[in-house]
Amino acid sequence: LISDAIVISETEMLDIQVWKVPKTKEYPEGIRYSYNYRLFNGKQWLDVVRWDNYHGTKPHMDIKDTETGEMSKEPDVFRNPEEVVEIVFKMRKNLKAKWKVK
Repeated sequence: LISDAIVISETEMLDIQVWKVPKTKEYPEGIRYSYNYRLFNGKQWLDVVRWDNYHGTKPHMDIKDTETGEMSKEPDVFRNPEEVVEIVFKMRKNLKAKWKVK
């Protein structure tokens, strides 16, 4: 259905991947998705926040720890691309400051 990379600025990007799949217990909406907010630290793109329902797991959000680099998985609800874009625009200033990205 959707495969897009939204360039927000020179140092920010949001990858959106949405696939239509058969409705099952794992995918009750018939949608499999992955949204990935990335920041560029001057050397490489960093996966900072991800939302997905891959591998039949319940929807969740992964947030990367700035000190350890580990991703913590937090339960979430099904999100459509518009909701994720809205969330990213609300969070981006704090995330950029936290990751020391201009």
